[in-house]
Amino acid sequence: MKKKIRKKKRKLNKKGIIAVSVIIILLIIIPLGLWFNTYSKTDKYKLSKIGYNNKEIKIIKSLNKKDVETIKNVNYDKNIPKLITTDKFKKDYFKEYYTYQKSHKTTNEETIFIINNDLDENKEYNEELIKTYLNFSKKAKVSANMAVKLVNNNITDSKIISDIQKEKYYKENNLERYINYYEKTKYDIKTIVRNVNANIDYEYYTNIKDADLSKDNLILVNKYYKLDASYEPDDLVQIEGNMYAKKVTCDAYLKMKKDAEKTGLSFTINSAYRSYSTQESLYNNYANTNGVSWAESFSARPGHSEHQTGLALDITSNSSNFDSFENTKEYEWLTKNAHKYGFILRYKKEYQDITGYHYESWHYRYVGVDVATQIYNESITYEEYYEYYINK
Repeated sequence: MKKKIRKKKRKLNKKGIIAVSVIIILLIIIPLGLWFNTYSKTDKYKLSKIGYNNKEIKIIKSLNKKDVETIKNVNYDKNIPKLITTDKFKKDYFKEYYTYQKSHKTTNEETIFIINNDLDENKEYNEELIKTYLNFSKKAKVSANMAVKLVNNNITDSKIISDIQKEKYYKENNLERYINYYEKTKYDIKTIVRNVNANIDYEYYTNIKDADLSKDNLILVNKYYKLDASYEPDDLVQIEGNMYAKKVTCDAYLKMKKDAEKTGLSFTINSAYRSYSTQESLYNNYANTNGVSWAESFSARPGHSEHQTGLALDITSNSSNFDSFENTKEYEWLTKNAHKYGFILRYKKEYQDITGYHYESWHYRYVGVDVATQIYNESITYEEYYEYYINK
């Protein structure tokens, strides 16, 4: 009897063990199956099944999802990860890179250079020329667009380019102009860069652009930048007598005048804001009286005067006029302190060839303390400052 009971118990134990084993197996297999079912749908699985390793997969997954889907549905291509990691690769252009390379014998670098700069054969560029552009771009250390410009115009003297690039105020956008101006004048490189940045490689009142009103107090108005006849600052305030200026100009001037008075000096304003029509009458009067050539060097054409901005002031002392102001203590004080209040002496004696105007010891332009101080410290004209620091 006891033997039968023991046999039954062993049978029950076996069944229990089997049942537990089955449950354990199911608990492992089912989640594993569910996990695999989920994993098999992932980008990583599908890319690995094609043949990509983990490093390549990580690179590919940096692309947009749509492009990853494209790669998952084509055969393994060892060049794709290399293309993605090539310098200047842009992931938004992957499809264009990939498509172009499939139909052309170009390297990754050439492909990216072509697509990034829209230099495909539909624009009549051939692959040999593309290689020339790319090689010149690397050799001369210039952008693709500049390389195309220079090569097409047969300007490939890398020595002069290198010398120009070393100048502090070098701007790549002006490179072709620098070189052409150098060939024309043979000036030293520093002068070449300075003059071109100030636009004086052009004749005065040519290549005229509209003044950029968005620059506000840093607007540039000169013989190459003009204001519309209808332009008038919207915040003109009375500054002295019956003269007006922008509020920021007025506030800075009054503070400067007050501080100067503490040292026994006195300022007076001879001219501030002038409308287009007022400038037109003034210029025509000068031209009719003294001739156009004289007028051009002392007075701006209408639309080209800083006075129309409301940011320029003609300042003298109570005991002087335009001709004698530079011999006064007031002038001496201004040369040392005007920048601390945001003003610059606009038309200096040593920069007449850049500004296009004769020396005016009385003409001060408001640009703000930080900018005025930088111009003062670097001893440059506003033309140079604007083109290098603002008009990037």
